[in-house]
Amino acid sequence: MSKDDIDMADASPEELRSTLKATLEVVQAQRAKLEELQGELSEVRRQLAEESAAAHRNEELRFEAEAALTHEKAAREATEETLRATSVDFARKLAAMQAKVMEAERDVVLGGQVIMVPLTSAPSSAAGSSSGVASA
Repeated sequence: MSKDDIDMADASPEELRSTLKATLEVVQAQRAKLEELQGELSEVRRQLAEESAAAHRNEELRFEAEAALTHEKAAREATEETLRATSVDFARKLAAMQAKVMEAERDVVLGGQVIMVPLTSAPSSAAGSSSGVASA
């Protein structure tokens, strides 16, 4: 037996009651503190779970934004390529139209020169028609 056991054996019932009461008060205080700490731990775990869920959602949103950006970039590049192709086609058509206009203007100018050429000899019906056909 230890010295403490001997002291308790010599203690009166009133002393034992007060020691037991004090021990029970300490146990209750420790239990209350333990429950408080468990509550705090539960709250911290809940906050961590919320933060983890928020971080996961932020990561998902970032991936979605990157995917949308990639899609928009590809769409813009496709639109730019279509615009370039259309511009080149338009430029070719415009050049062809300008060439036709220039050819028509040249034909008008040449036609005017043929009409305005003075006749040096007397007009004969055969010569006039043959020169008009040859010039035309």
